[in-house]
Amino acid sequence: MIKRISILILCCIIFISGCNMTGRDDQKIKKLDPEKLNSETTDINDRADYYEKYVTEPSDHMDEEERSKYRVTLHMVYENAEQYQQDMIIFLRNDNVVQGSMDVGEPDIGLLPGVFRVICMMLEGHDANLGEIEILEPGMEYTLTIDYGQKKAILSDYKKSK
Repeated sequence: MIKRISILILCCIIFISGCNMTGRDDQKIKKLDPEKLNSETTDINDRADYYEKYVTEPSDHMDEEERSKYRVTLHMVYENAEQYQQDMIIFLRNDNVVQGSMDVGEPDIGLLPGVFRVICMMLEGHDANLGEIEILEPGMEYTLTIDYGQKKAILSDYKKSK
């Protein structure tokens, strides 16, 4: 009888421990809250704190496979870019932290989720703002069109990746 109770208690402990571990994994890859990142009531310090807690810190504790599933993939399309082949695209998070950059013509980039200002270096002299994009759900794939004619970055065609 004591052995059965011990086994039952052990099974309960394993079950509870397993449930807690799954919860932590789900927290690593949950969608970010747009109100915490891009509302009229948040300032740059609020955004930086939110990114640290929900993006940077969790990604620091991931192995390479988990991190690749957490990243957002942007498949790049360049329109009206003939005279801008030497340009660079920069992704500046809305807490003013650069998260990535790439040369025009590169097909893809992986970024941690966030709200980004997309900047190109050559349009209108230098550092032209092509607009803001929100990529708040980890593990997604999007198409990002950089349209030099319209001077815009256009986010579309999202799907769950990996």
